[in-house]
Amino acid sequence: TSAIGEARAEAGLDAFDLIGFDACLMADYAATYLARDQSRYFVASEEFEPGHGWDYRVFSRLVDEPGVDGSELGRAILAGFAAQAREERTEMAITLALFDLERVG
Repeated sequence: TSAIGEARAEAGLDAFDLIGFDACLMADYAATYLARDQSRYFVASEEFEPGHGWDYRVFSRLVDEPGVDGSELGRAILAGFAAQAREERTEMAITLALFDLERVG
């Protein structure tokens, strides 16, 4: 979390709106708990992710809608990932989730 905290401080932010990990096994309680002081929302997968990973085209939304909030962007990440998993026939292997970190104690 120190690297994330340093990046947040350098950007002059009290917290990020969204932090996400396109990596396997990142949605455990420890990672979620540590992210709660750095961001409002968190996107991560509990299990192994299929090799195709996220559909990064979703981030073009930040150009089209710079004011999109973390919840909306997180939902778009989930939807893009699920659509890509259906295309790749890996939908039974995905566990990507969006967490509201204000609810993590």
